[in-house]
Amino acid sequence: MNSINNIIADFQNIKSKIIYSKMDFSSEIDIDNTTSYDYAIDYDVIDSKLEHLEYEEVSVDFYTGEIKFYLKLYEISNQKYKSPSFKNIKPFIEVISTGTFAGNANVLDKDMFDRMLVQNGLTYLSQFVRVHLLAITSTIGISGNFSLPMINIVQFMREKDKEKSKNR
Repeated sequence: MNSINNIIADFQNIKSKIIYSKMDFSSEIDIDNTTSYDYAIDYDVIDSKLEHLEYEEVSVDFYTGEIKFYLKLYEISNQKYKSPSFKNIKPFIEVISTGTFAGNANVLDKDMFDRMLVQNGLTYLSQFVRVHLLAITSTIGISGNFSLPMINIVQFMREKDKEKSKNR
């Protein structure tokens, strides 16, 4: 057995929270037909910087960063466009979460921290939102129907980078 002190990662979650959560079941959504609705996700890196802290005779350098993760569940037939952009999707469930992360600046360089912020941050927040989604839907009696599927975060990051490049 290993002591956890020997295996603590150099990248850690400091704080995460759901900052927006909304459900609107005003239209008749066939929740048992998984082909009638879909999931849309997006993210934004809010901040990433080097911090310096001095306490008594100890000095520490570390990175901090914040990322937002957006989730929308939408009825496919209720969309104005066949392939709507994320901002134009009219969801029946919408969740926005944010996470603040820190990294050891003695081990990680800024580029590595920024990659970890997106890849590890999104992995963490997608699971955080998955639990929230299950909790809010089970309270109204539709438990298990809207479980966020596992996401290939690396592929998601590639697609987001392609989209950014195309829009420049």
